[in-house]
Amino acid sequence: MTGGVRRVRRYRELMTAVSFDTRSFQVVDGPLGARDVVLGTLVTNADARALADALSWRRNRDFVATPMEDAGAIQSLRAMVELLDQVEMLTSGDHAGPMTLTCPQVVLLAETAAAYVHERGDEDFLALPERDRIARLRSLMTPLFDLVAGFNSAMEQLRAQTRAPRP
Repeated sequence: MTGGVRRVRRYRELMTAVSFDTRSFQVVDGPLGARDVVLGTLVTNADARALADALSWRRNRDFVATPMEDAGAIQSLRAMVELLDQVEMLTSGDHAGPMTLTCPQVVLLAETAAAYVHERGDEDFLALPERDRIARLRSLMTPLFDLVAGFNSAMEQLRAQTRAPRP
């Protein structure tokens, strides 16, 4: 391999998108006139695949194996499936894709990544794709929990703005 090819390949590695690195918190009008904060970010297709696999695993663990008897469980399942559908849309491309997430969705992603790594990361004799998935989810945990903190800060700012008298 020539030096030029190595430099180009290394440049492409450095210039690839990093999931949740580009982020933009926005205030939007919600239902019934309430204002809410959403996050606009980019997620790579490889990270989206790992997150989709973790969400599917959690859905099967939490909802398929146990009967749902109350409305709260049904709403939780619906929120998870909605987020899973949104994440799976990004798995087909070759590059990063945009996502718009709410705070509960980011919390669900962070908790799911942490639970998957905690429960599956200690198993012996994992196949290479599983080890790669766990490593990818482990690398996403810090940015996801940072986003949860960012949401809290953005929502505090929004509450302060709505309390402040307008001239």
